[in-house]
Amino acid sequence: GSDDYLCRHQAVADGQLSLVERINHPVSSETKCYAVVGTPIEDSFSPLWHHLRFCIQEQDAEYVAIDVREEDAHAANWLWQLGFMGLSITMPLKSVWSQSPDQPINTYAHTSSGWHMTNTDQHALETLMKHQPPQHCLVLGAGATGMMCVRTLKKRGHIPTLSHYKNNTAKEIAKENNIEYLEWKKIDTFDRFSTIISALPFNVSHTVWEKAMHPQQRYLNLNYRHIPQTNATLISGMDFFTLQAHGQQQFWNFHNKPTGSIYKLPIPQRTYQKNKN
Repeated sequence: GSDDYLCRHQAVADGQLSLVERINHPVSSETKCYAVVGTPIEDSFSPLWHHLRFCIQEQDAEYVAIDVREEDAHAANWLWQLGFMGLSITMPLKSVWSQSPDQPINTYAHTSSGWHMTNTDQHALETLMKHQPPQHCLVLGAGATGMMCVRTLKKRGHIPTLSHYKNNTAKEIAKENNIEYLEWKKIDTFDRFSTIISALPFNVSHTVWEKAMHPQQRYLNLNYRHIPQTNATLISGMDFFTLQAHGQQQFWNFHNKPTGSIYKLPIPQRTYQKNKN
């Protein structure tokens, strides 16, 4: 039930409130509350970045980190009912909380009829690749972020190739998107690629590939926690994070016209017992 769900969430980022503390915290009626949801969440940089942004803009807002698993099917409903004004969606929820599994999202914005959803990762990648001519690109990773990269690169006129350590997954996605698939064991044969983008989990080693890259190649590791050891020209993972996070705040405040669909939530009806006296 909702009580069990709420009680097992503690503060998971320094300086942030737990979900239970957020409910009991004496904030004003004007305070807007936001959160990053997913798992694991304890190392997320989002609470610090968004909190600092709110402070700089002198906004009356709180931002918390909430560990949410795939099986927490009603979490989005609870958070909407609690009055959260926006959510940053991270793994493994980007596809699970999207209305279409092949169109992952990373942002929810509160509306009176439900959550409005979008993906600011796409805009961030488009911005970083904006001045690049059409070129061969290698995408490492076939999860929600990897799929976003493939579609964004194709939209910008680039020629993406996909590779992933789960070969069957990558083959299927490559076939669906009509792009080339590169076997994982041949990952060291990528001299023909001008840009390499890693959308792999942090615990997957990048050392072998990074050492094989040369200065003429551009390398973007979307995991901002990873410090690349490579001769390639680096595109900062933190630049990518900042662009998508800034896009989230614009979306929450509707400075940009919302794009995407509305996730309409069933609002439970409250019943009241009449006073028998």
